Amino acid sequence: MTLGCARNEVDSEELAARLEAGGWTITEGDEASVVLVNTCGFIEAAKQESIDELLGASSSGAQVVAAGCLAERYGAGLAEALPEAQVLSFDDYGDIAARLDGVLAGQRLPAHQPRDRRRLLPLAPAGTPFQLAVWHALQRIGYGRTTSYGQLARDLGNVNGARAVGLANGSNPLPVIIPCHRVIGADGSLTGFGGGLDIYRSTADELERIVGLVFDRIASERPRNSGAV
Repeated sequence: MTLGCARNEVDSEELAARLEAGGWTITEGDEASVVLVNTCGFIEAAKQESIDELLGASSSGAQVVAAGCLAERYGAGLAEALPEAQVLSFDDYGDIAARLDGVLAGQRLPAHQPRDRRRLLPLAPAGTPFQLAVWHALQRIGYGRTTSYGQLARDLGNVNGARAVGLANGSNPLPVIIPCHRVIGADGSLTGFGGGLDIYRSTADELERIVGLVFDRIASERPRNSGAV
């Protein structure tokens, strides 16, 4: 069962192929022994539909497994809030047949702790030591959160460095990916954005959603033994 964006459709085709290669038969009927719901974690209506589908599937008597963005984004928190379903990470996709074999055998799979997958990607922008320190600090600002220039300067140990932080912010070579747009004025106002405030207001939420999906998928597909820079 697939919910949300077109990316989930592609993932579902990948999961189906892996399951069939592992000896599973794909069915959409009521006779399913395990129901795998490929959830959405970013589109509000699809998030709620994902929860509803998981709960509905649990009433059928089948084992229920949550995969996809909602499962990846909330991990153990989702497993605790929704004990009717087992929760898989993107990292489980390569062994999805074995995971479902375990579920069918009655195993309770340990749910993962959510993590910021941006930190798994080798971002290496070129800048001065101070710019690099600011850009590194920007990457610690969580999704959906903001901070001020002054607070960021204080976090870096420079109580009078708000202007310098602003200049470094404006020199960010990877906007949105390194989220300089999460830094705002001390009064909560939008003080500037390299692409223009009109673009910021109209696209920031959508860009964050898309970049979050890209980060999740790229990071999950990196070789397991490769290190982050």
